[in-house]
Amino acid sequence: MNKLILSLVNNPKYGKCLKKRQDNLLDTSLIKKYVAVLQKLDSKYFPKIYKATIEEDSCLIFEEFIGYPTLEVTKEKYYNNEKECLELLKELINALKMIWNENLYHPNLVLKNIIIDERTNKPVIVNLITSKNNSSKKSNIKSLGFIIYQLYLGTCCKEDVKLSKSFKSIVSKLLNGQLPTNLTEFKFIGKR
Repeated sequence: MNKLILSLVNNPKYGKCLKKRQDNLLDTSLIKKYVAVLQKLDSKYFPKIYKATIEEDSCLIFEEFIGYPTLEVTKEKYYNNEKECLELLKELINALKMIWNENLYHPNLVLKNIIIDERTNKPVIVNLITSKNNSSKKSNIKSLGFIIYQLYLGTCCKEDVKLSKSFKSIVSKLLNGQLPTNLTEFKFIGKR
C-alpha cells in the first residue's frame, strides 16, 4: 500500500512547510519527473519544493505550505461574475501550460486543489505530485471548464442558467477538451 502521509511541520531550515511521505511505491519515476519539473519552473503557480528524497520505493518531500483557503471555500467571489471567472481561467491556463509543456498533467484538477495566494492574488495549484497519473491535457482542460462553470454558478451544473454568448462559448470549448483560441477575448467580457 502506498498511502501518502501528509503533515504540516516547522522545519528549522524551511519554516512552516508540508512534509509528504509515501512508502511501498512500485515506481518513483513519475514522482522524480514532477519534482524535477517543479524545481526547474520555480513558479508562483505551484508550491516550491524545498527538498525531495526519492528512493527506489519511497519518497520524502518538503513542500511550501500555502496557508490559504481553497477555491472550494472562496468561490463566492466568482459567483455570477464572468470577468472574475475568466481572469482566473487565464491564470490557470498559464499555469497548466507550464507543466503541459513538460508532458505532465494534474491528476485531480478540482476546486480543492487550487488556492488563491493572498500575497500575490494568483492561483496556486496543489497536490500535483503523484506516483500514478491517468490524466491528460484534454482531461485537465475539461476540468477547467467544469471548475469555471461551477464557480460561476456557485454550485454544480444548472440547466436554465443565463450566460453571455462569449462566456458560454469559452466554457463549451473547455468542456469539450479544447482551449479557447484567443485569450485576448477575456478582456472584453464584463461582470453580468
